[in-house]
Amino acid sequence: HWPKPHILRNSLLMNNASVEGLFVDCYFKRSPNAGISDKVSFSLICNDQRIIGIDDGKTSAHRNHVGIGLPYHMQVINHPHLHIPVPDGISGYAAPLEPAPAAQLWTRFLSECNIKHAPDFETPESAQTELLL
Repeated sequence: HWPKPHILRNSLLMNNASVEGLFVDCYFKRSPNAGISDKVSFSLICNDQRIIGIDDGKTSAHRNHVGIGLPYHMQVINHPHLHIPVPDGISGYAAPLEPAPAAQLWTRFLSECNIKHAPDFETPESAQTELLL
């Protein structure tokens, strides 16, 4: 059996009120194979646009088609990487990150988004994907 993904979308509070259209999306999928990274993605979403994100554990790479004049323009970026808005595109530019555990990538994501008082990131405690009867 392939592990099932765990997906979370949570709104953000500003001055104790939810901000319409502003969310954090989290995705986690445990790797079925030892030695292959779990898939992790953290995204700051505003009005259905991914503004800032961190991705790790995917088998594909990312090519920067936007970001003219920036260090990684038109380069292929592996995982993990940080998606940030640039003058010529709100999405589509990524900068490489040093490999790190998901909890450290979560902390980096929170810092990049200036999100305060968020809980620690914890992966699901069990790789069990079905209730065995």
